[in-house]
Amino acid sequence: MPSSEPLSLAAIRARVDEVVRRSPADGISVTWLEVRRDAVCEGGRPRPAAHALERTIVVRVREGARLGESRTGSGEPSDLEAAVRLAVAASRVAPRLAGWEPPAASAADGPLPMLRDPAVAALDPESARQTLAGLVARREVADLDWAHGMLVTGGDLAVPRAAELTAISLRVRCGRRPGGGSAEGAARSLAALPIAEVIERARSGHGGTGLGELPETPVPAIVAASAAAKLLEGLVGGLEAPTGTWSGAAVWTAGLAGAGIELSDEPAGAGMPLPWDLLGRVRRPVAVPVAASEPLEPWSERPVGRNLCLRGRDPRPEGELLAAAEGGLWIGSVAGVELVPVGSGAVRFVGRGLRRIGAAGGLGEPVPDAVFELGLGELAALRGCGATLACRAAADRIWGGVSSPSLALASLPAGRPLPL
Repeated sequence: MPSSEPLSLAAIRARVDEVVRRSPADGISVTWLEVRRDAVCEGGRPRPAAHALERTIVVRVREGARLGESRTGSGEPSDLEAAVRLAVAASRVAPRLAGWEPPAASAADGPLPMLRDPAVAALDPESARQTLAGLVARREVADLDWAHGMLVTGGDLAVPRAAELTAISLRVRCGRRPGGGSAEGAARSLAALPIAEVIERARSGHGGTGLGELPETPVPAIVAASAAAKLLEGLVGGLEAPTGTWSGAAVWTAGLAGAGIELSDEPAGAGMPLPWDLLGRVRRPVAVPVAASEPLEPWSERPVGRNLCLRGRDPRPEGELLAAAEGGLWIGSVAGVELVPVGSGAVRFVGRGLRRIGAAGGLGEPVPDAVFELGLGELAALRGCGATLACRAAADRIWGGVSSPSLALASLPAGRPLPL
């Protein structure tokens, strides 16, 4: 997408209103997303501070009962007019929607969560490094990234909105070899980001040198909170993809409910809240994944702006979970999460930061990183979950996130070790 200097919220609002006023279509909505990103790394290889401006403008039009859409990365008036023409052209070849009606009126807004933090909006690389100064020890790497975004909607097919949002994320690694510790956190505000806690969680997962043997038979396992958030992000995305396994989703969510654990989208909750969808409509808390038979509204933007949260009705202390999994595995982080559409569905992932769980729940020797594959029913067979949530920002870093506690798996199949 083309980048240029960021515009003010008032300037974006004025351009959106002008596009709407000049549109020849029967109906129109304009959604303007703009975000400025920055990042620093403390303790790793020196690298220049990252600066990026991303802009996406989505134009949707209605001509009779036909809908059309186009996108542009330019905010210039001529390019915006061209985007409207392209959307109109797309509507003329789109199928006619029988009984189509405009989006229903939005419910009244409730109290807004923290969306914009002046402290994050004012961050620069030097002040970000000062925030981490003295907290990162030798052989530890901390990646801090933050973003300042604008969301503006307008037109008669949308609810007018003009809002600024901030987001800040921290990822910490202790050691690069198998058994290394890692943790992450994300929030809308600097005050809500538990920097010291994230660093301590990464340190506590570090297993030192020397590797033991992976279990050769299924064992109980504890998935650390940060790893569970990443696993959940990949799993939900796979279940809702066009090729996702909806029967597997039913198995998985039923198992979660049986274990007293709920997965929901909380647009105004803790984590990375965003109370509206990309048509400006007030979003409501919903269970996730939705039933396969639930109809989707035209132009549904469900994957964007989600604030997914996994919670147990009876969370347990981490020490208690670990003690109950004696002889099992601790999974500090995951990578390469993918859904395997066989039978009722399975999930495959790489487990890293693996350690044996010793007597009384102590973390013992590290073991090699490994690939694991387990059915969604097995994944939902949980013995419980922890009380502390870790938040992971979505891949776009600002429009949503995933929060999860640590998860106690009843049985983790034997993994296939990765080459050292």
